[in-house]
Amino acid sequence: MPQGHREFTDHCQVLASPEGIVRVVWLLGSISDDRSYPVKRGSSHESLLMGAVMRRPQCLTICRGGQLFNFNPCDNCWALKSNRVHSIRHLILNRGSMPPWWRDKLLRLTILVSVAVLSLHLRWKMIGGKLPVFNRFDNPASVSKFPIRHLTYNYLLAVNAWLLLFPQNLCCDWTMSTIPLVTNLWDIQNFATIAVYISLFYVLKAALRSDDETKMTLLMAISLVVIPFLPASNLLFPVGFVVAERVLYIPSMGFCMLVAQGWSLLFERRSSRNWAILGIIFVVIIGACKIGNRNADWQDEYTLYRSSLSVNQRNGKLFNNMGRVLESLNRQEEALNHYESAKRIEPNDIRSYLNIGRVLTYIHRYKEAEEIYRKAQTLLPGLEIQPQQEAHVTPSHLQLFLSLASLISQNQSRLEEADALYREALILRSDFIKAYLSRGDVLLKLNKSKEAEAMYHRALEYDDTNPDLYFNLGVVLMDQGRNAEAIESFNKALDIEPDHEKSLEFSAVLMHSSDIPNHKNLAKMRLEKILDRGKETERIYINLGLLSVNNQNFLSAEKWFRKALQKDTTSREALFNLALLLSEQQKQAEAIFYLDTLLQRYPDHISGLLLFADIHVNYLKNLDSAEKCYQRVLKLDPANQKALHNLCVLHFEREDFEAAERCFVHTLALHPNVRYIRDHLDIVRNILQQGQKRIGLEHLMPPSSIS
Repeated sequence: MPQGHREFTDHCQVLASPEGIVRVVWLLGSISDDRSYPVKRGSSHESLLMGAVMRRPQCLTICRGGQLFNFNPCDNCWALKSNRVHSIRHLILNRGSMPPWWRDKLLRLTILVSVAVLSLHLRWKMIGGKLPVFNRFDNPASVSKFPIRHLTYNYLLAVNAWLLLFPQNLCCDWTMSTIPLVTNLWDIQNFATIAVYISLFYVLKAALRSDDETKMTLLMAISLVVIPFLPASNLLFPVGFVVAERVLYIPSMGFCMLVAQGWSLLFERRSSRNWAILGIIFVVIIGACKIGNRNADWQDEYTLYRSSLSVNQRNGKLFNNMGRVLESLNRQEEALNHYESAKRIEPNDIRSYLNIGRVLTYIHRYKEAEEIYRKAQTLLPGLEIQPQQEAHVTPSHLQLFLSLASLISQNQSRLEEADALYREALILRSDFIKAYLSRGDVLLKLNKSKEAEAMYHRALEYDDTNPDLYFNLGVVLMDQGRNAEAIESFNKALDIEPDHEKSLEFSAVLMHSSDIPNHKNLAKMRLEKILDRGKETERIYINLGLLSVNNQNFLSAEKWFRKALQKDTTSREALFNLALLLSEQQKQAEAIFYLDTLLQRYPDHISGLLLFADIHVNYLKNLDSAEKCYQRVLKLDPANQKALHNLCVLHFEREDFEAAERCFVHTLALHPNVRYIRDHLDIVRNILQQGQKRIGLEHLMPPSSIS
C-alpha cells in the first residue's frame, strides 16, 4: 500500500469498514459452518455476527447467504441425490420418518430465518420504528414521483452493472445530480435497464440448463451478486445515496465467480484455450494498471476529489468537498471558485452558501459574506412552528443562523441583531447546543451575564455531559466575580473531559490568585498538564510566569516569559510582564529594549507607557521623555490617576511649584477620595508658603508603584 494511501486512513475506513466487516463475518460463518473442520466451536463467531448485524443492515445478507450454503449440492451426502429425492417423496406421503439430513437442514434453515427476522426487528427498533428521511440532494430520485422514481431506480441497476463490468470512471461520490433522472419511457437510458434484465435472464437460463455442479456455481455467484446488493439498490426502500461503489464489494465476489466460471468453460474448449489465456492475462494486466492509478488517486483528499471531478462535473457535493480541501491548504480564492461552481450546479443547496460565506468572512469581505447568507435565508422552507412543537430542520439550516449571527456580532452595534438570530435558531431546535454556546458570548458583550447564566443552566438540562457548557458557565461566573463557583464549574468540565484545555487554563488562572493553600500548586500542575499534551502556547507560558512571580521565583518567571516570546514575538502580555520583571530586578537596559518593542507594536499600551515613563524618571533622568509618555496616556485615558499624579511630580521635580499645585488640584478634583494626592497637594502649598523651599521628591511619590 502506498504511503499516501496509509495517510488517508480515515476516509478509507468510512468507505471500506462496513464491507470489511461483512466479508470477515461471511468468511467466519463459512468456516464455522463447515463440518469438515474439527475445531471446537465457541461464541466468538456468533458475537461477531450479531455485532455486525446491529452495526450495518447490509450484514443481514449473511443470513441469506447462509441459507444458500446450507443447501449446497456439494455437501457430504449430495452425491446420493436420488436417495434424497426418494426420502422426500416418502416423507410427503407419510410413508417414513424424517431422515437425519433433512431434519438437520430444516433446523438450520429455521434458525437462520428466525435470526434474520429478529435482526430486522431489532434494527427497526434501533432506528425508531421508521425509515430515515433523506433530502433530494442525497438521492434525487427518492423524492420524485411515478414513473420517474421507478424508472431511475431500475436504471441504477445498469449503472452498477457497468461499474462491475467496466470500472473505468470511478468516483468517490455519486449523490446529487451525478446520475440524470429517467423522466419517461422513451428515455434512451431505459435501453441500458432492459439490457441488464435481458442479461440476467440469459444467465439464469444458462444456469438452469447446466449440469448440477455448474448450476450451483452459477446460482451461488448470482446470489452473491444480487442478495447483498438488494438493501442498497433503492428497490426495497430508499437509501441515502444514488450509487456507492462500496456496496459492490461483496457483489464483486459473485461477479468474479461468474467470470471465473466463464473462463473455465472457454479454457476447456481446445479451440478457444489460447484466447482464454490471452484474455485473462490482458484482464489481469489492465486490472493491475488500474489499481496503480487508483492508488495514486487515493493518496490524499486533494488527489481523490481531483480524480472524481475529472469524471463527474454534475455533483455539487464534490465541488464543495474540493473547496474544503483547498481551504485547508490556504488557497482561498480557488476554494471560493469551487464553492461558486457548487452553487451554480445546485442553486438550492444551502451548504454551498455557507461555504462561500465562510471564505468571504475569512478574507474580510464581510459585506459580500452577509449578502450570501441573506440570500441563503430565502431558501429556507416556510417554518410554521406550533406550540409545544419544533420544526424539522437540517443541520445546514441551523448552521446558517450561527454563521450569520457570528458575522454580525463582529459589529458591536449589531449585537442585539445577532442575539435575535441565535434565539431564532433555538426556537427551531431547543437542544441546539452550539447556539447556546455562541449566544452566551454575545450576552456577555451585552453585559447580560445573568441572562447568559440562566441560558447555560437551561442548556445543561438538554446536555449535562458537554464540557464546553460548563466552561462557558464558568466564564460567566468569572465575569460576575463569583470565582469560587467558576472554579467549581471548570472542575465539572474537567470531570467530564480531564484534558479540556480551556478549563485547565482558566481554572489555573483563578487558582493562582486564590487564598486556598493547595490551589497554587494545583494551578501549576494544570498548566504543566497542558504543556505535557504538547499544547505549548504563549498564554500557558505567561500564566506559568505569573505563578512564578507570585511564588517569588523570579528566575523561573523570566524563563517562562521568554518562552512565551519564543512562541509569539509580538505578545503584548509577555513583552510587558518581562519588561516589568526586569525593571524590578534593576535590569533597566533590557527592560527598555522590550518596552521599545512593545510600544512600537502597541503604541497605546497604557501600562507600558507608564512603566517607560517611570524608567525615564528614575533611571534615565529624562523628564521630557517621561512627560511625553504621561501626555500620551492622558490622551488615551484623561482620568488616569497614575499619569495625572506623576505628571504633577514632574512639575515638582522641575521646581515649577505653581504648575505642580494646579496639576494636583486638577487631579484631586477627578479623584477626590485618594488621600495621598491631597497630602502631596498640601506639601506643595507649604513649599509655596515657605518661600520655595525644596523638599525631596521621595515625599511626593504615591504609596504604590506607578507601573
